[in-house]
Amino acid sequence: MHSSKKYAFLYTLFPFVALMIYFVLSYYNWIYSDSASNMVLARKMYADHRLLLPDWFYSTELPLFCPIQLFAFSFLFTDSWLFARWIAVFLICCLCAGSCIYYCSQVPGLKKSIWLAAGLLFIPYSSTYMDTMFLSAYYPINVAVMFFSVGAMLHYQTIRSRRGRFLLLTILFLLSLIVSAQSIRMLAILYLPLLLTYVVLRLRNKDLRFAPAAVSFTASLAGLLANRLLLQSGNYTLAFSSEELHFRFPSGIPFYIFRSFAELLGFQTFQDNPFYGIVCCILALLLLIAVIIGSMNALRSNTPAEQFTFLFPASIIVGYLALYLFTDMYFVPRYDVPILAFFFPLMLSSPAKTEGFLRHDHLKIILIVIAILRSVLYYSNPQELYAGIDNAARNRELLSIVPLLDNEHITKGYAGFEQSNILTELSDGRIEMWTLYFEDGAPQIYPCLQDTAHLYDPLPQDNCFFLYTKTEYTQYLSQMPLAANMQALETEHFYIFIVH
Repeated sequence: MHSSKKYAFLYTLFPFVALMIYFVLSYYNWIYSDSASNMVLARKMYADHRLLLPDWFYSTELPLFCPIQLFAFSFLFTDSWLFARWIAVFLICCLCAGSCIYYCSQVPGLKKSIWLAAGLLFIPYSSTYMDTMFLSAYYPINVAVMFFSVGAMLHYQTIRSRRGRFLLLTILFLLSLIVSAQSIRMLAILYLPLLLTYVVLRLRNKDLRFAPAAVSFTASLAGLLANRLLLQSGNYTLAFSSEELHFRFPSGIPFYIFRSFAELLGFQTFQDNPFYGIVCCILALLLLIAVIIGSMNALRSNTPAEQFTFLFPASIIVGYLALYLFTDMYFVPRYDVPILAFFFPLMLSSPAKTEGFLRHDHLKIILIVIAILRSVLYYSNPQELYAGIDNAARNRELLSIVPLLDNEHITKGYAGFEQSNILTELSDGRIEMWTLYFEDGAPQIYPCLQDTAHLYDPLPQDNCFFLYTKTEYTQYLSQMPLAANMQALETEHFYIFIVH
């Protein structure tokens, strides 16, 4: 028993190392427009030494506390965009593991499973989960903040000194304020569900200290107000600003949300490779069964901390369903990922005494076997790319264009959204791209995820290039006569027009 505890950290180390190796070896398999846009913004933040840039078209949120800051920080150590990504993802994984371990350390029924709970975060359940959490890294900071906040609130219950409680409340207040100043997301998936969970637990346990939930919720409302003031100041621009929500009658969205949870855990169709698909679905089903067993164990417990492991994610899901059931809020499957992260500790919830075949030790072994099988299936199947897009072939073709442009001493260019920022990343920032979209058959500057100067300042006219997919060229530009000073190049899927 002592020996097994001594090497328990391997439950986290092995999947962590496997992810890092996959990250480097499969770099071109998953990089795409949005993830490259984050790198372009991070490099600009690093160069300008600023947290928020008034001269950038943001997408849906103001990145006050998110992975982009870690990407920017990574440029302190290297000019290679690949290694800057690697450093940032390494730090992101450490934050996620550390926050999960902290949360689990506050729950008596999870203390024996701390390292396994953290390790389960790094298993490649699906391409969307991998991309959202670690590769493009949209929500790992959200997950880390959620684990830390919940762990801190549970920790607060055991702190006796006033100074310690005040310090913890101050940290929770500032953290809630900052992350909620980005958008309404964290209020919806963290602070409101936390408040509801504490209300339920307080009804069952009058000794529960309510201050952490109340302070965090209040700070979150203040952060949301700060977000509105920042946007109304006119200094920052969102390409897709949040619009007023409209209520509606229930629709089929709950089924879609539950299906997306299942897909994130590995459920998939298996027309192309029946054996692979069937095995993935079986493993995903076993994970869902583990969630159900863990929920039953948590509810059987008499301690508020263990009941919390079920009530909190249940509160998130109830509020989440209400939001998407009765409003026209836009939904995509990756929004489920921060909620899904709390399933993994829940799977390992254990009351003081668990008898029978499905006692806690057996469940741990089953989860370890599932994790190993899922990792082998994912890492050994190159077709497991982000959302079905053949990123690898496209990215290698774009990479082959970079030396052609370097030979021509061309550093400025135009391309559609799916290629522009990728070219900047593949060239380690040597090529500055103006992102285009087509309106009424003519190319226009796209006011999203690029420098605002690209829309308002004079456009490059000489010593630049235009990159179009062959589909774009055939549909919109095939009748355009080539200028006398324009050099045309062709690859398998692209036309490149160089203007001297």
